[in-house]
Amino acid sequence: MVKQDRRFKRTQKAIYASFVTLFLERDFSEITINEISQLADINRSTFYLHFEDKYALLNDYLLSLLPIIQTSDTALSNQVQLNHLLGKMYDYLQDNLAFFKRLFNEVNYPFAIPSIKKVLKEFFYQNDTFFTEQVGNSKEFTIHIRIAGLVAMIEWFLSQENYSRNQFIKETQDLVNLLDGTQ
Repeated sequence: MVKQDRRFKRTQKAIYASFVTLFLERDFSEITINEISQLADINRSTFYLHFEDKYALLNDYLLSLLPIIQTSDTALSNQVQLNHLLGKMYDYLQDNLAFFKRLFNEVNYPFAIPSIKKVLKEFFYQNDTFFTEQVGNSKEFTIHIRIAGLVAMIEWFLSQENYSRNQFIKETQDLVNLLDGTQ
């Protein structure tokens, strides 16, 4: 069973790597499952053992990589912890700038944004004890607003030439504090 799990994970990593390689070359709509499978050196049927389609691959890939999904035991409302997480987010975006610029371009945006929103929604639900403040009476509405804010910050980051780490942390922290009513 352990050997099979390692093979499964190794195959999944190969699929991810193939997807990213192709995505950095072409837009999402131009990538086929055949191309992903060929580059990963697997059969199409093996791809489908891992993912329903390329949209599921995109969702799963984003879920596996977004560092904001991985939180520590410290409450996010703690400003020091929030600074640390925002710094990790900035570093991650900076390290993967080409990927995120392609992900957020006008051609890929319609495919990317539902996946990003899904990942962030799952994050907020998994960490709802960290984000206690609500906008109005609806938890769903509050999560929707937080997601929109984070997506807007990522878009802003990607559109800037010289957006410093400290500026990103401060402005995103101000946004989070505003949404949490702590400012």
